[in-house]
Amino acid sequence: MSPETSLVVSTVRTLRLLLVSLLTLFSGARDALTEEALTEEALTEEVSADERSIGYILPLTGDAAVFGIEAKRGLELAESELKTRGIAVRLLLEDEKCLPKDAVSAWHKLDHVEKVSFIVGPSCTGSIVATAPLALHAQRPLLALWDAGREVEQAGEHVYSLGFDSEMEGELVASYLMEHNLKRASVLWEEDKFAELVKESFKEKFLSLGGEVVSQGSLHPGDQQTSALLLRLARNSPDAFFVSPAYSAVAILKAIRNLQIRVPIFGQDTFGFPGVLETAGDAKEGLIFANIELSQGTPEAHSFFEAYRNRFHEEPQSLAFAAFGYDSLIIAASLPPAISEQRAALSSLQWKGALPKGSFREGRMIRLAPTLFQVSENTVKRISPS
Repeated sequence: MSPETSLVVSTVRTLRLLLVSLLTLFSGARDALTEEALTEEALTEEVSADERSIGYILPLTGDAAVFGIEAKRGLELAESELKTRGIAVRLLLEDEKCLPKDAVSAWHKLDHVEKVSFIVGPSCTGSIVATAPLALHAQRPLLALWDAGREVEQAGEHVYSLGFDSEMEGELVASYLMEHNLKRASVLWEEDKFAELVKESFKEKFLSLGGEVVSQGSLHPGDQQTSALLLRLARNSPDAFFVSPAYSAVAILKAIRNLQIRVPIFGQDTFGFPGVLETAGDAKEGLIFANIELSQGTPEAHSFFEAYRNRFHEEPQSLAFAAFGYDSLIIAASLPPAISEQRAALSSLQWKGALPKGSFREGRMIRLAPTLFQVSENTVKRISPS
């Protein structure tokens, strides 16, 4: 082999070795990049898997929207609190408008389409009762809000609730009437699931204590033609009117006063909804009604109140409503992702939230007790329990 040929062969070998080295280097870099990309993808998937999707069915519009709006504010506070603990949640809110058919549609969407890990709501009696069979069929627990009455409790052992006992409101008013020797009552209600529930509890308790229902009648929701009915109810000279409205609290109050019916008026928590008493004007004077309130007596409730005021720069329309939303998200974020394990977890869960009781160990319903309030000289005062 000539020196020239040897030089060419040597050069080719050198170039070949260099090319192999470069290919090896690029291959290693490619593998490293691929491994890094896969690691990033895995991390992304892990973060996504850790983010819990939680669905809410709330009345965000309609006559009961005040509850949904306050509960939503409670959710915002809870979400911020969870972030400080490193817990990520994705909230999906559906509007039920306090209508059973809308609640059922919302449930189907959250369960079948969004496939959320947990569902909170609905909030209104009829909506809760309508969705309870769907929860049973899906074998997943239902955490209702607002109404924790006996009808809700009887909807099934998979139904849990943060709220108040609707029936207890009627019973509280009935006891007060008898204690003050108001033994003859006229009863008026709107044809609504919740309104009828409280009306029935009032009548049952009132009659059991020796009271007499001297007249009664119902209104279609939103019916403004009340004069003839009210005059008929007043004809039997009742000692008191018990009114259980759903949507027409202001109209009923004003109609009674405009007809010069001089009878004390008693009612349930619909009269305590924000805006009702303000709109009623002078017609509200003397009204006594049952409502729920959340005392700031515990450190947790006081801290929650301060957090609310700092976040939204105003007093809550109902601290209890916001607290239901807050505690519900703390609960939902604490549950295992597997739906089959959630019911057992709920029954043994303990948590610290805004509500005075943070455990379902004693039962599936967590209830705030109602209180009686009276409007006197344009001021709402607690009168019972003292």
